[in-house]
Amino acid sequence: MIETKDITEIQLTYNCWMSFRIDELENAELFKSGKVARFWVKYCTLFMELEDGTVVEEVVYNELHEDTKWPTQTMIEIGDDWREYNGL
Repeated sequence: MIETKDITEIQLTYNCWMSFRIDELENAELFKSGKVARFWVKYCTLFMELEDGTVVEEVVYNELHEDTKWPTQTMIEIGDDWREYNGL
């Protein structure tokens, strides 16, 4: 059984979201013309793969909105062991 006196660290995970408008992109015409076959975002960079396989990158950093009311995950460390906390 877990006892609170044994917990050495608590780690919380929260959701955040960011949005950007297609019409405000430098490469908006690629979307509007239907040339984007697929896309993904990593480290606030939008990668647009075109129909011909070319990948166009555009930084899309915008204000992040954090929701810190309730964490989506709570982890606790006891000794060297990390585990998800769902109440004692």
